[in-house]
Amino acid sequence: MDSKFMNKLMEIGAKVGGQKHMSAIRDAFAYTMPLIMGGALALTINNVLFSGGSILALIINNIAGLDSAAGELNAFSTWTSTYLTPWFASVDAGTLSILTVAFVISFAYIRAQQEDVEPITTVLVTLGAFFILQPLSRVSDNAGWLSNFLGAMGLFGGMLVSFTAPELYFYFTKKGWTIKMPDMVPPAVGKGFAAIIPGGITFLVFAIVPAIFGLLVSKGMAPTDILTVDGVVTDVPITNIFGLIEKIVVTPLINFFSGDSENFFGALIGVTLIDLLKQVFWFFGLHGANMIAPVMNSVWGVFDTLNAQAFLQEGANADLIPWTSLSWTIYVNHGGSGATLGLLAAIKIFNKRPDTEAVANIGLAPGLFEINEPIIFGMPIVLNPIYMIPFVFVSPILTIVAYTSVHFGFGGIPVNQIPWTTPPIVAAWLATNGSIEAVLLAIITLVLSVLLYAPFVILSNKEYEKQEELNN
Repeated sequence: MDSKFMNKLMEIGAKVGGQKHMSAIRDAFAYTMPLIMGGALALTINNVLFSGGSILALIINNIAGLDSAAGELNAFSTWTSTYLTPWFASVDAGTLSILTVAFVISFAYIRAQQEDVEPITTVLVTLGAFFILQPLSRVSDNAGWLSNFLGAMGLFGGMLVSFTAPELYFYFTKKGWTIKMPDMVPPAVGKGFAAIIPGGITFLVFAIVPAIFGLLVSKGMAPTDILTVDGVVTDVPITNIFGLIEKIVVTPLINFFSGDSENFFGALIGVTLIDLLKQVFWFFGLHGANMIAPVMNSVWGVFDTLNAQAFLQEGANADLIPWTSLSWTIYVNHGGSGATLGLLAAIKIFNKRPDTEAVANIGLAPGLFEINEPIIFGMPIVLNPIYMIPFVFVSPILTIVAYTSVHFGFGGIPVNQIPWTTPPIVAAWLATNGSIEAVLLAIITLVLSVLLYAPFVILSNKEYEKQEELNN
């Protein structure tokens, strides 16, 4: 490949990754990890061990000869579902159910640091603007078990607030529209007074939005959404911008990526292209997962949370989104981005190069836990003309296979949010709450990755032999 082209592509990628708002999105999601993983751990423990539909309950029922489908439950699972399930389920209220609030706080804090503006007042003003838009008011049949927009369902609206409220506050602050207190005033008091005018103007600007919705509702001109009460379907007015975003953005995205017969190929192309883009970034030495994190977290990451909460509320009867960010984790990223565990296996079987063997031996243990930087930068795969093709294209091929398989009913849907470092196969079993089909599909894609990497390992052997002949 032409070096000028590669340098230009790397330059563009670096600019995108370094853009303030994009990096703030990426880092804000990273800051919310304690909430995400704390809530995910509690849900996973419930779904695997304690709830009536848990893996452990099904196993004990099978041993005891009880019919799980008929609602029969063993004594141990009856006790755990009565006393332990509510305990762990309550964690959701302070973790996944306030995910958007955590994101808004984190994003505002990061942007304030980037602009060298007081972080605490920036966070408070942004949080105030968020609540002015009335995220606690929600009426819709879409994910009806959700009561408000503080969690994953409000993330798009939260991102909109995070992008705009701090910018307004920064603008008026840097214009000098502040109240300056004497030096002898305590710093916290001085900073609080300095934020009054910029914050007040920001609040007034955001208050225009609910005022417009209120006017539309009073005139009978507000957009509507569907609500079912006692079997009666009615149209109810949408009273805030979060409800409008849910109707025109979130719901269509869920429907589009649900993989139904009407948009299967479009959804397949979408998930494949996003995975291809990640691999291209990686090939040029840019952290592909971080580069596309804003898109991944704001779409498929939301689906992870919605599935986990839906399964907690409705169990096996939950209406689940079939493809989430965890679907890549359990079916595609074996050993990390590019399914490099397949490359390591191919090296163990076909390799004749001592240098490659040495790197593979070092990278095997981390690779079992989805960490593949030793392989990406040690082989290296970055800018390696031989391994370029498989590294870039194996992952999208596995995505196509897995997505198609799940669409046609073979393979489980993730309902437990597991750590990304969970080893392959085990990850599929845990994430799908014990689906054997998910385990089989993960094995199939892992074997396929080995077969796809094998010809290039053999090609690398031949290149090495040619080089050895030249050296001799």
